[in-house]
Amino acid sequence: MHSSDRPAAPALPRRLVVATLLTGLLAGLLAALVPFAPVDTRTTTVTWPRVGEQPVSTTAAFQPYAPEAVRVEVPCPVLRAAVARSAGTGTATTVVGSRVTPGDGEPRVVPGAVVRAVAAFTTQLSPADADGLRVTARTADWFAAASSPAKTVLVGVQWLAAAVAALLLARLAGDRFRRRHGAARLRRARLAAVGTPAGIGRAAADVLVLVTLAAWTVLGPLSTDDGFTEAIARNASATATGDFGNVYRWGNASEAPYTLVIRLVRALAETGVGPLVLRVPSVLAGMAVWLLLSRVALPAVLPRHHRRAWVRGTLGVALLAWWLPLNLGVRPEPFAALAATAALCCALRAAARPGRRGGTWTAAAALTAGLALAVTPSALTVAGPLVLLLPALWRRVTRHAGGGVAAGIAATVAAAGIAAAGLTPVFTGQSLYTVARATEMHQFYGPASPWFQELRRWSYLLGFGTEQGGLGRRVPVLLTVALLVAALPLVARGAHRWGPGRRRTPVPLAGFALGLVLLTPAPSKWTHYFGTLAGTGALAVAVGVVLVVTAARRPADATVRGAAAAGTLAAVVLAALAFAGRNEWFLWSGWGVPRNDGPFTPLDSPVSWALVAVLVLVVSAAVAYRAGRGGRRSVREGAARTAAALPAGVVVVALVTGVSVVVSSFVVAPLRQGGGYSVGGQLWDELTGRDTCGILDHVSVPVDAGALPVAGGADTLTGFTEGRGWVEAPPRGGLAWGGLDGGPGTTGELRTRWFAVTPGPGDRVLSVDVAGRTGQGNTLELEYALAGSPGPDGRLSLDDTATGARGTYPTERVQEAVPLDRPGWRTVRVPVPALPDGVDRVRVHAVDDAVGPGGWVAAAAPRMLTPAPVVPMLRDADGPVYVDWSILWAAPCLRDLPAVRAGLVQTPRYLVLGPSSLGFALDVSFADVAGGSFAAMRRTTTEQVVATRVDTADDPDQADWGAITRIDTDLAVDAYDVASVPVRRWGWEGDRAPIGYPALPAP
Repeated sequence: MHSSDRPAAPALPRRLVVATLLTGLLAGLLAALVPFAPVDTRTTTVTWPRVGEQPVSTTAAFQPYAPEAVRVEVPCPVLRAAVARSAGTGTATTVVGSRVTPGDGEPRVVPGAVVRAVAAFTTQLSPADADGLRVTARTADWFAAASSPAKTVLVGVQWLAAAVAALLLARLAGDRFRRRHGAARLRRARLAAVGTPAGIGRAAADVLVLVTLAAWTVLGPLSTDDGFTEAIARNASATATGDFGNVYRWGNASEAPYTLVIRLVRALAETGVGPLVLRVPSVLAGMAVWLLLSRVALPAVLPRHHRRAWVRGTLGVALLAWWLPLNLGVRPEPFAALAATAALCCALRAAARPGRRGGTWTAAAALTAGLALAVTPSALTVAGPLVLLLPALWRRVTRHAGGGVAAGIAATVAAAGIAAAGLTPVFTGQSLYTVARATEMHQFYGPASPWFQELRRWSYLLGFGTEQGGLGRRVPVLLTVALLVAALPLVARGAHRWGPGRRRTPVPLAGFALGLVLLTPAPSKWTHYFGTLAGTGALAVAVGVVLVVTAARRPADATVRGAAAAGTLAAVVLAALAFAGRNEWFLWSGWGVPRNDGPFTPLDSPVSWALVAVLVLVVSAAVAYRAGRGGRRSVREGAARTAAALPAGVVVVALVTGVSVVVSSFVVAPLRQGGGYSVGGQLWDELTGRDTCGILDHVSVPVDAGALPVAGGADTLTGFTEGRGWVEAPPRGGLAWGGLDGGPGTTGELRTRWFAVTPGPGDRVLSVDVAGRTGQGNTLELEYALAGSPGPDGRLSLDDTATGARGTYPTERVQEAVPLDRPGWRTVRVPVPALPDGVDRVRVHAVDDAVGPGGWVAAAAPRMLTPAPVVPMLRDADGPVYVDWSILWAAPCLRDLPAVRAGLVQTPRYLVLGPSSLGFALDVSFADVAGGSFAAMRRTTTEQVVATRVDTADDPDQADWGAITRIDTDLAVDAYDVASVPVRRWGWEGDRAPIGYPALPAP
């Protein structure tokens, strides 16, 4: 029967079109109402002193710094006591912004300054004289919000409407859900194909990707915000409404609207798991992305090539190159990449399979796109490939049963309503006011970079000194861009139409390029946001390689030749630029990693990659010649085809090399660290059930056992003086000698008496306090003698003038050392195991040969230090321990964190800080300008740095592991009462005080 004789499909019922349109409108309208729905908030009030107690000065840190309202009640007896005290001291008594109650009369307002910040409640009066003094403050608890029952019902109805819209959309698109004929036969054929060479190759690709991702759970590096996210999640667990305040900065502004990932982290953290389990969801997301790309996306864009082992292998290597350095941990990018990949795959399936559940796939694409946009701002990149597929999706609906434009409009509205269901989690537990307020605070404190500063992201990527421009991040981004240089001209030429089944080939290529553009509105310009493009980027690589290789069959085409030349040049240059980045990773993640202080030579040179290109060309030409079966294909034509495919070969080789470097680096890092700290070692301990505190297991606190006893001999002094000859007094007193008495221009020599080294534990350390210049013309040594020997039998240098004089990449020039003037005392340590067996005596030998300013040296008698583990000291602290965001995941045993909730900040007893190399990023929690939550603490407390040492401190790159600070205060700690009451508000209601400059509230 001729096709024209077949009966026409029945026209779409008008009521189905109308029902789909109305349901989609209803779902969208309900989603629009969600932000305005009522929420259950809380009002928190602080009163001081505590009920039934007399006023005692106490810390009281508010966050945000200014309360919404403050009321100070000063009875007349208290005021008279203050005036009397002032008269005795000659100072004035001032009552600021308070109410004074004279006797039993009505209170009178005493005008005063605006209360912009509260750090403490203090009085200089005795508790008896201050009795009756009272402060009542209402905190700015702006983000304490939870969905009310009405809002929960509204969200449920919206999701129900979206589900109905999805069903109607499937009907509108003519989806057929009956079992396909021959499905069983198809499954048997696929099972039989597993044993073929191609099937074994595909299985090998699956194993490569899945096993590598699983191993990466243990071996992989930390990300910059792992600790940030976990601290936010844990802090929210103890709040009445579960609000996700930033904890460390931004005035504890809520992370709304992007809280989906934090909710997942909180659910896991509440079970008590450690970093290993917390990073498992990101690994599972990577595995899901692989299955989506290899099982759904590849068949849709390369239906004639997706079963070839080399195609799937290329996709696997590309995904590993993207996922390993960018998408491990609890940052939102891996989950945004999963949602974006799912949206792309669903849209491809809907466009590629007309009449086969296309409407269902379209609904799934809309929902996952909405969920992606609810994860992070960078997920806007999901729109890149979807925009390219919209015309095909429109045609599928409008052409089915003659639906026309009306059916297309109805389907579009329904898809929008379904996508809105994915976006409603943005306002789960939040309101229009809280989201707007959080956004306002983020912009106020910054950084919030506008779109036109997108070049900053590329500046970070191509820069040096941080993991933002490390080799691992450069490889996927730059090499995918290099492949686009070769593939996009072919797309413009229409090369994807030269073979059957490649109509959708341009979608991932152009979609990735659009994704790079769509990153520009993201308010942050860090390079980890590239991770959102992982799925699209990996698919673009696989599709681009196939397109370049298949287009090479027409080497005579001018566009093919030009694209090959431009692509090869881009691949050579960008591969060299990728490997010019240091093999650098976030803080301790880079410990033990090879080649982390410079380029990955010789792969940082375009010459090296040009040689790789030549090698690829020769090998490919030889393979092509043999495949030509004895000359049926001319050598010239084979060489031309090989040259046309060269960009794909260079990019694949560079990706394989990059993945190999990254994986091998983290395999060998724990081995190179030996017994020292490594991220892989920490997570392996967690996996095997060993109690671990991460890097803190390798940090000790030196316990001073005192000066070594004298073991004979006498001091020999020339130009040195016992008991003086320095600028500052020695920190621990005791016996010391200095060479400054005659001025910095004098010279001399010191050889002290012998000091006994008694037997003891092998982890002891000899310490010598030194001042002045220990090198640069001077000599300072510790001489030692064996038992029974007159000695000395050897010496160890005590020179601590190392200035890091090696070249700093990319500048190789070493600056000449400037003569040091170091008048302060510091400690030089010598581990007892560094001395030969049998040593029982040591003495200090110093030679002062330097003249001029700072050219003197001083030394104290050796002391014995016994290292004690730092973890018990912190675990036994009588209060919470602040753990900086940068080190939280490297110190998994410390989770009694100071609370930042209800507009108040708990005062910690210790600070565990990251390395000083973080600069302002380390101090951000204590800076007013950044809205640091612990800024007020520095107005009411004192800090004393605890001397610590990491067991790999002999490596200059690892000596700066972090720091521990003890917090002391003369005030009581948080001695006030807190009361919180629930309040129901509409979504637009909330305090409107200006951020940073609150107005004086009405009493």
